[in-house]
Amino acid sequence: MNTMRKIFLLFITLHMTMVTFGQKKDEEVKNDIIESRIELFDTEDEEIDYTTLFESLNTYYDHPLNLNTCSIDELRELYLLNDIQINALQSHLQKNGKLLNIYELQTIDGFDIETIQSILPFVKISGDIDRSQFDMARAIKDGKSYIFLRYIRTIEEQKGFSSIDEQELASNPNRRYLGSPDKIYFRYRFKYLNHVSWGITGDKDQGEEFFKGSQKNGFDFYSAHLAISDYGIVKNVIVGDFHAQFGQGLTLWTGQAFGKSIDLLSIKRNARGLRPYTSVDENLFLRGVGATFDLGKFNVSVIGSLKRIDANLKTDTINNIDNVFSSLQLSGFHATPNEIFDKDAIQETVIAGNINYRKGLFSIGSTVAYTGYEGNFERNLGVYNQFEFSTNKNLMTGLDYNWTHKNMNLFGEISRADNGALGGVQGLLIALDKNLTAVALYRHYDRDFRTINNNGVAENSKTINEKGLLLGFRAKFGLKWTLSTYLDRFEFPWLKYQVDAPSQGHEGIVQLAWKPKRGTELYVRYRRRNKPRNTLLEVPIDLVVPRSQNNFRINISTKVNPSVRLKSRVEWTKYKIDGEEESGFLIYQDVIYKALSSPFSFAVRYALFDTDSYNSRIYAYENDVLYYFSIPGYANRGSRYYLSTKYRFSRHLDLWVRWSQWIYNDREEISSGLNEIQDDTKSEIKLQLRYKF
Repeated sequence: MNTMRKIFLLFITLHMTMVTFGQKKDEEVKNDIIESRIELFDTEDEEIDYTTLFESLNTYYDHPLNLNTCSIDELRELYLLNDIQINALQSHLQKNGKLLNIYELQTIDGFDIETIQSILPFVKISGDIDRSQFDMARAIKDGKSYIFLRYIRTIEEQKGFSSIDEQELASNPNRRYLGSPDKIYFRYRFKYLNHVSWGITGDKDQGEEFFKGSQKNGFDFYSAHLAISDYGIVKNVIVGDFHAQFGQGLTLWTGQAFGKSIDLLSIKRNARGLRPYTSVDENLFLRGVGATFDLGKFNVSVIGSLKRIDANLKTDTINNIDNVFSSLQLSGFHATPNEIFDKDAIQETVIAGNINYRKGLFSIGSTVAYTGYEGNFERNLGVYNQFEFSTNKNLMTGLDYNWTHKNMNLFGEISRADNGALGGVQGLLIALDKNLTAVALYRHYDRDFRTINNNGVAENSKTINEKGLLLGFRAKFGLKWTLSTYLDRFEFPWLKYQVDAPSQGHEGIVQLAWKPKRGTELYVRYRRRNKPRNTLLEVPIDLVVPRSQNNFRINISTKVNPSVRLKSRVEWTKYKIDGEEESGFLIYQDVIYKALSSPFSFAVRYALFDTDSYNSRIYAYENDVLYYFSIPGYANRGSRYYLSTKYRFSRHLDLWVRWSQWIYNDREEISSGLNEIQDDTKSEIKLQLRYKF
């Protein structure tokens, strides 16, 4: 290395040490990064589970990646770097040799201060070759175990748990829940780096029985796995429950994936192949055996899954056929006789394989996935859904590719169902300048494209009956200003639920962020969405009319001192259909206390909201206990507060306690059905214990 490089790196090191990277490593830093990533997504799923998506961050926090020796796949698993940045890092290493210290990243294109800060807790710089193969003796010695216990309960009495006349209950046994209001979660996991993992998870939802009645074995849902990686040519092998994710999600993809967001670079799926399943969603996983073999430039994966799933059974009395089902049940709730009757009603078989060729940052792969159900699938078809999957077997074949060259990343997948229907995604990420990045993504899904075990980018909840083009860019102005925006135009060539004609719409977001100093950020965001639906007016024909929603947000986050952070938000919304307009607002104040020297930390929020109806609701992410993600919709008129606390008894034992409450000013009953509460308040207590050893 020449003298000028040494002098330059010394200057960068001194500057960054004094100005930028004076942070200590603490688990709360990792959690802050995870929370900030989730907040980028305007998801409208109130209890989406991101556990699996961020599991790699937990591993790499405890065992940081060595940037001089780690693989491309490991860098992708951070979900903090895109392929253009990874390519720039690889090129820098090839040209200049190993990194000398973390601050040298500042000299690489695409690695600005914000990016480096986000990856700091999960990476390191070392000259040693510290990549290891599987070694069971070392794994047993150096591996770590975790036990989680979680308890959740709504305090106010819900209708499903209230008293009822015995005769009335006998005539309609689904009028009440069978079990208690308690939600109970248990998880044990042993993990050694990414080489060895085994564990078991149990989950009981509210209303489900526990060690009695229909659940004599305890939890309503159990999940378990054993996984081994890097054992000779075996890249990984998993027995039990696991995820399979390939390409851009069109042919085979189980589990969650990021969708459209102001973080434009997340629009691309980063397939992780086979990974252990550790969540509690009772549907989005495979159960059986999966293995991936590393054959040089080729990776070959084989999958066999056999599990029972919930389905709405009906009887075919005309043909005298059993196991006829009209739909698959995805709620995972088994708290009433009807829900228990549908539990594990049919068997699902998945047999799949993937072969992937990779050379540097170019890869091309092919996936084949067969899914079969016992019995006969007879969906209740109408005009709008007549092309949806309605048979007991399906064969998907797909071809995907990913190519990064200098400042450009091309990626895509095309998939074909056995009925001939096609689905395709084509994307482009390009760094036009060190401060300007653009993204383009086109998608096309036939109206009869099959949507089993897949998860492509879509405006619909399914990858079916849709065409769309998304264009966006992110521009940085100096060190303080960032402008991000995208426009997504989509059309639906066939009818949809509550849309009785072909239709089209659009969604756009623009956000301007200002960071005047470290620890302080202000951003303003405007979002407009226009999606059609049938008119609500009483007319002879269901006309399709525009339905628009506009949201304007101001968000301020600042660190008062190293231990206290304040976050304030004001958001307005307008919802319009048939010329009738609704409006609403949400305002809240967060106070977050996390002191490195204290075993105690907390987050508290007080919020006021006022919307004309549920249509104009506003979603907002909330701090919660570790690995539990809450994004409720604030609707109607009232206030909400929560207090989430953590106490670290020792480096082995942590306790979280969270109390939250809704207080409504415009109603005397909350929710509906068996969850109805005859009160203007709804309170929840949540306890979680983690033991590490």
